Amino acid sequence: MNNLYKYLIVLAAVATVLNFSAAAQTWYEGGDAKTLLKEDITRCTNLHHNYEAPEKIIDTPTPKGYKPFYVSHYGRHGSRYHWTDRYITRPLAVFDSLSAHGLLTEEGETVRADLRAYAEAHDGQGGYLTHKGAAQHQAIAHRLYQRCPEVFNQKDRNEIYCTATAVQRCIQSMANFGLQLGRENPKLDITMDAGERFTRYLCDTRGAGGINARSEEIMDSVLTVKLDPTRLMNAWMTDGDAALRYAKDGNARKLIYDVFWAGGIGQCLDVEVPDILRHFTFDEIYALWAYNDTFYYDEMCGTVENGRIKDIIGIRILRDIVEKSDAAVEGNNHAADLRFGHDSGLSPLLSLLRLEGFEKEKHLGTASDGAWYGFQGMPMASNLQMIFYRNRKGDVLVKLLRNEVETTIPALPTVSGPYYSWPVLRDHLVSLIK
Repeated sequence: MNNLYKYLIVLAAVATVLNFSAAAQTWYEGGDAKTLLKEDITRCTNLHHNYEAPEKIIDTPTPKGYKPFYVSHYGRHGSRYHWTDRYITRPLAVFDSLSAHGLLTEEGETVRADLRAYAEAHDGQGGYLTHKGAAQHQAIAHRLYQRCPEVFNQKDRNEIYCTATAVQRCIQSMANFGLQLGRENPKLDITMDAGERFTRYLCDTRGAGGINARSEEIMDSVLTVKLDPTRLMNAWMTDGDAALRYAKDGNARKLIYDVFWAGGIGQCLDVEVPDILRHFTFDEIYALWAYNDTFYYDEMCGTVENGRIKDIIGIRILRDIVEKSDAAVEGNNHAADLRFGHDSGLSPLLSLLRLEGFEKEKHLGTASDGAWYGFQGMPMASNLQMIFYRNRKGDVLVKLLRNEVETTIPALPTVSGPYYSWPVLRDHLVSLIK
């Protein structure tokens, strides 16, 4: 047990108390976006949405004679504070200026007070994991152990190797995942590493580009078409035209979005903060969700117009997955290789794999048409797990799980149900790396 592991286990134990008896959240597949948002309005925040664990683990029966022996995992960090304070300070500065000029209504002053509460909650905590985020990873680890205890109770294979990016929320997520596995079986030999060396393949965005001018123009048009700012400007400001002189870029829609985005993190926090979403009608929330949903798909998964430039991020992760899986299949002592990174690593990986839900090539500005919902595709603590099975002949099968639910690569045939032949799956993965 290395020193980093010992330190992180203590840190996690002090920081978090996990309650496994908490009621499971609703799991969903497909469905109309408006219906899903009405079921849980916090889904409107997409990537800020808390992880929705499956109510019940359902596994397709394993082909006869096969037993699990190895797990490969990539998990996004759990729920956190906003990673930068400017998501709060930017709209707050505008509202402070409007207040100083007497341009806020009573409701506008309430919005200002709400933003102030978020700023105070974030003081010194920007980007850090919350207790909710820690509990998410402990719970995922618990369910993984319960799902395939054979993996974690092998006499000749008890090493768990964990890596994380250099970002503290990922390190904390790794610590809490490892802490729980250590609770499940104290005999596991758990090693944890983190730093820039691991960031280089866990979430290396070099050469992956960003939102270009054309993309931003198209996405802004989504917001323009879907959101009428009139009601909110009249509700918050005594003189909307005058107020815009103090708003971001003089753009009412962008200011409204900033307020929405600032408050969306509230569900992730451990302290009580006002519900900023209460200031919006459902139609306004739906419009803001659609814009945000489109933005992050275009940013992280690639589009027809921008090509697959993000694939380079997924390739670096996939290469590590294949290399470590080969070593496990060939007979090293690793029961699991666990990776902890970011949405900007996991999204390109799932897109590269053309995993179910990520297999369609989409056009700019169309993400929210039903093929992708960010709150389902990439919530806090979202994950990809690969469970490896072997029979007495040495044949190896692999099952893919996304957010702990069985999934497939639609273009690649399986042996049975969701189970792939490892040689076939490996050849496919290698073809994506080249």
